[in-house]
Amino acid sequence: MVSSTSVAGCSLHLNALPNQCTDLSLYMPGDSTQGGGGTLRVLVRWADSIGGVPQGGLANHAATRTLGGSFSRVEHNPVILSEAPPSGSFLTNRASGSSFAGHGAPGGLLNHAAIPSSSSGVPGGLVNYVSPRLSSSHGLSNEASDGLSAPPAESFGLANSAAGAGSFGRSGTSGLANMAEAGDDGTRQNALPRAQELLSDLEDSSLEPGSELHRQKVQQVLENLRCMGRTVLQSDDGQAAMLSCSGHIEAIFERSLASGNERERQAALWLAGRLPDSDKENSLQETLRHQWDASKMDEAYDKAEALLVEAGQSTEGLEGFMYSLELAEFHANQAHQDNRPRSESLLEQLKPSLGDRLHILLRAGALGDLETALLIIGNARIHSLGLRDVQQALERLRSLELLRNALLPVPGQVGFPELKTRATRNAVMNMQAALSDDPDGEAADALRVTMYEGLFLPCFTHSDESAQAVINAAFKLHLPEAEVWSVAERVFESSVAQRQSELCTFIPEFCQSLSQPIPAWMLDRLRALYRLPENWDVASMAKSGARKLLAKTPVQDPRLLALFDNLLKTTAQPHIRTRDRRGSAPKAFAAVRAVQVMNATNWQTYLQRRDEIANECRTLNVGHDPLHWQQNWNGEVASMFIKDAMRAHVTEPLLSEANEMWLLHGTSPAAAEGITTEDFDMTRANPMGLFGGGVYFGESISKADEYVEGALEGGQELFPLLLCRVCLGNVYYCDSRTPDKDGLLDRCLRKQWHSVLGDRLKTSGTFREFIVYDNFQAFPAYIIYYTRQY
Repeated sequence: MVSSTSVAGCSLHLNALPNQCTDLSLYMPGDSTQGGGGTLRVLVRWADSIGGVPQGGLANHAATRTLGGSFSRVEHNPVILSEAPPSGSFLTNRASGSSFAGHGAPGGLLNHAAIPSSSSGVPGGLVNYVSPRLSSSHGLSNEASDGLSAPPAESFGLANSAAGAGSFGRSGTSGLANMAEAGDDGTRQNALPRAQELLSDLEDSSLEPGSELHRQKVQQVLENLRCMGRTVLQSDDGQAAMLSCSGHIEAIFERSLASGNERERQAALWLAGRLPDSDKENSLQETLRHQWDASKMDEAYDKAEALLVEAGQSTEGLEGFMYSLELAEFHANQAHQDNRPRSESLLEQLKPSLGDRLHILLRAGALGDLETALLIIGNARIHSLGLRDVQQALERLRSLELLRNALLPVPGQVGFPELKTRATRNAVMNMQAALSDDPDGEAADALRVTMYEGLFLPCFTHSDESAQAVINAAFKLHLPEAEVWSVAERVFESSVAQRQSELCTFIPEFCQSLSQPIPAWMLDRLRALYRLPENWDVASMAKSGARKLLAKTPVQDPRLLALFDNLLKTTAQPHIRTRDRRGSAPKAFAAVRAVQVMNATNWQTYLQRRDEIANECRTLNVGHDPLHWQQNWNGEVASMFIKDAMRAHVTEPLLSEANEMWLLHGTSPAAAEGITTEDFDMTRANPMGLFGGGVYFGESISKADEYVEGALEGGQELFPLLLCRVCLGNVYYCDSRTPDKDGLLDRCLRKQWHSVLGDRLKTSGTFREFIVYDNFQAFPAYIIYYTRQY
């Protein structure tokens, strides 16, 4: 191709010529005296680019101003075309001033067309005369216009633009107009003939489909097809060119499928996408893609079939099989083919061997390998392979494993840490999922075994917090309450005494937190453990909200309330006044209401101490009958007249061997609540008292009333009086006006005596007082609220 720096002549773009060197004769314009300017050998070669490179035609360089005398002679050497275009065989560049065909004007380019010169007076084609008339135009005269109304269609890109005044209507245009140049709408007038010429070459040549040169020619055809106007493209010739080009692209694609050349396949798809209207449905590109997907589908199915035996024997084989099957299904979907029969056939062949292997893993407890296999298979395949039972078994075993790890106490664990709490929530959630799909009840059965036989005992033994965690988990997993508490009872019975005592506190509190009734066995166990009276309401005691079994219930029996009123009236001695009395002494007292106190802990410790004292009294042969009291301790206890009547209301009778008595203790409302909830607080005992630091009781309401404080209730002032069971045991009788406090304390705490009877009735004519120095020797059974009468 001649460089753009040529001093004269033309640049010729031809794509229908083979690679070869060609001689081009040059004649200097306006020089008729010189023999010639020389001969230029040019290389005519294929253009590499498809788009943007001129597809043919002549560029007129005769108008170049720098025509010069670098040539020494002029000779006529035509360019011989090895593949002559239909419109002519020779091109001659005449730049001499010699006349031609009767024209005296100096020349430029002469197109020797195929019209024989003998048929007319002038040779056919186009002659470029560099005429003095057109000193700056260097135009062309169409010598073939005689008898031709228009240039032939197969003129291959040459038009005379200088043949009339109209040719100068195009801005800056002179000489030849290139018909291969794209118009404003992107179309070219020579696109169809050029495409037909290229297709003819493809049909006639021995180029192998898919070769580099073959693809280049197909690419050139495509670019010409894309430069046709829609009318030309939809014509018979245009459609024929489209069909022929599509056939060449399909040939490239089929060759790529046969060779497995991915690069070649991609090139074919790209070429198909360059076809006009390739974005429409059922385009060649889409068809080829479907063909490729169908080919890849078959390839993947063949690979899956080859892996059938290995898939039933190893995880690696199963993974390869499932991958190939999924790949085949993907390509089948892309190719719009129904692949289900083939997939189902392969899975049916795999089913027996795979099922046997997974059941072996399940029985061996190889949960990791089993889980990996099921993950490879995927949920969508598990049902079709008949492996749902294996999946359920795995979910069940994994959930139970999580539950065990979350709930079982570990060495050094204190309580139930937050991390284990979160792990338990997760384990319970997983177990609930396993239970939700448990038609045969296998998950529920396995859960019962794990919870009842593997977790309850270690959790109950460890701590209240662990016991609470395991019971909560059981309830959240909807295990029946009766079953849960039945297992808890069995675990309770196997626990050591200390742990049983702790559980007797924990279980009632736990039930209260859940707003659940305490199981009957626990109520019985509590009653037995604390030796509670039969008429005590243990269920009410368990609902107290305190960390103990406690209840304070209003006395509803009018007979018992009348008995209390009689107690106050009978033991009143308004005529006796001591220095402890503040204000005037009431003349009478009236019971308004009463509360029964049921404090399991205090009752338990009281009974234990009472039993000890009773045994000691038997050993010491301590007197306890009324006669002994008359003869040794200045008479029977005045408040004991209610003993027989109280038997109808108290199921645990007084133990006379321990000198157990009904005695009175006056106090404030707040102190009455505190004593009955906790116990007598020995830290509050006054060591400066007449008989030392102990708990003082009386047999007369008048004496007890000296220490009470009232509170308004319903418009009247009520005073609290504690009616207590007091175990006096071996009584030390003190009738000294100046008792030895330390000596009395020493006798009762370190020697054989258990209490002191301070007989101020004998020494001062006032009241007898009963003092114990161990709070376990007294149990406040009732609070009697009364009024004073003056």
